[in-house]
Amino acid sequence: RAPAVVRLRRRLADQLRDALIARGDPGLLADWAYSPWGEDDLPVWRALATALPARQRASAVSRVRELDSWLRS
Repeated sequence: RAPAVVRLRRRLADQLRDALIARGDPGLLADWAYSPWGEDDLPVWRALATALPARQRASAVSRVRELDSWLRS
């Protein structure tokens, strides 16, 4: 892979991620969180847990705890 393309792709992904978190739309956050890019993205999972209605929050909160524990070890 060309280094410039890799950097551009990473920058674009970071900007998209930041926009998703800022918007706080649970559907968009879930799309990202359950994708290969987001499965280990703690800030996105935290944003998703906050954005979801209380009755739908358990799975996201569980994932936040799991990632937080994993990152601390």
